[in-house]
Amino acid sequence: MPALFKVIQEAFEAKQWGFDVVPDREVLQASFEAHHTRVPIHVQVFEPIGAIHVVATSPFSFESYHLLKLSELLMRTSETLTVGNFELVWGPRQALFRATNLFDRAQETFPQTILHSLVHTAVAEMDRMTPLFAELQKVDPSGVFMLDIPELMRREDWLPPVDIREEA
Repeated sequence: MPALFKVIQEAFEAKQWGFDVVPDREVLQASFEAHHTRVPIHVQVFEPIGAIHVVATSPFSFESYHLLKLSELLMRTSETLTVGNFELVWGPRQALFRATNLFDRAQETFPQTILHSLVHTAVAEMDRMTPLFAELQKVDPSGVFMLDIPELMRREDWLPPVDIREEA
């Protein structure tokens, strides 16, 4: 397989996704418009082991008093996922979604569809969580412990409408 970072760039170009290369690193940065927000991502390559990880970053930063409920929300959400997981970065008090894939370095070609799927998943998962993050961020210190995370997760009023048409 050609150098993994180069094929990642080619995979982005094939989809006509704009990106920036982080100088002196095997990292691409991009941003995608989703239903609720613009989702920044970065794609990092770990060439020696054939790994690529895609990370979407929440546009929200939380107060210290939100962190317990945010941690619960991220943990409960990650329990339900098949691909990737949510994480909390304690310093900036920010949520991330991360998905990683290992590729066989002996392959002659790179399966671009896997990278495209990882990017779509990262953007969709962060966008799906954006309204929940917004609700949590609205809660003040006196009400944060009253917030019922399982109930918050059951809400569907912010989901985009789905147009289902029967095929003839």
